[in-house]
Amino acid sequence: MSFFYEEREGVLLLRCRELLEAGAAHAFSTRIGGVSKGPFESLNLGLSRGDAPEAVEENYRRFLSAAGVQAPVCRVRQVHGAVVHEAPEQNARPEPGVSPLFGGLAPRDGDGLMTDRVGVPLMVYYADCMPVLLCDPVRRVCAAVHSGWRGTVLRIAAEAVRRMGERYGSAPGDILAAIGPSAGPLRYEVSEEVAAQFEAAFGAASGVVLRRAEEARGRYEGLSGAGEFVRPHVDLWRAAQRALADAGVPEGQILISGICTVSEPERYFSHRVMGDRRGNGAAVIALEEERG
Repeated sequence: MSFFYEEREGVLLLRCRELLEAGAAHAFSTRIGGVSKGPFESLNLGLSRGDAPEAVEENYRRFLSAAGVQAPVCRVRQVHGAVVHEAPEQNARPEPGVSPLFGGLAPRDGDGLMTDRVGVPLMVYYADCMPVLLCDPVRRVCAAVHSGWRGTVLRIAAEAVRRMGERYGSAPGDILAAIGPSAGPLRYEVSEEVAAQFEAAFGAASGVVLRRAEEARGRYEGLSGAGEFVRPHVDLWRAAQRALADAGVPEGQILISGICTVSEPERYFSHRVMGDRRGNGAAVIALEEERG
């Protein structure tokens, strides 16, 4: 199995074996191991959800320590688009009131970050949307992408691959992609209008839009179902896989967790289950020093 759970310092993490072997410290957070209470219980990493700021900061300290990365963390203000930024220099002019956790830097609008600098953590947030972590172990580059349904239609994961090549010379054939927990195909119901956008982006025969549960059977371990859907469903994982493969990433290097946040609200924050009164999970990645 590429993905596995690991409890470190009381914090439950999801990790990807291939990313670790490639020299990328990383983790996908769960709800378990923090100090937040109520609807934010317990490892809430969302700063604007209404949780106590001191609790969120403690959650960050615990999560980053367990993941093996150090603050300050680079982030973006997620806007459901397809813009991937290069991580800012940490000596850029800080903004008043911004936590040292983020180097005092206010985030830019966008949904992805990339860097070739060792020890610079990149973070994206999720609560049903897809977190995608990318690593090129040859050129020593990593990226983190937030891929909601709009970003998925816009192929943001493929845009990250393009930007990694443009800026750092990464070859798509060298890139590893880890698709983390998100709303799974049997639980991600959409409108006909949204389904039409996915079919326009990926093709009606791509299998990204599902009309019957049987269409998803056999794609992922433990995923099974039967019967016709009342409304169409979207397989976000397959869509990201198609976008990455079309960008030149070998399918064997596109790793899918197959974990549905909607189906596991006790372990992951889910907007579809909990609504706005909830916490956020996060995915983080940073290049480690090259092993001697």
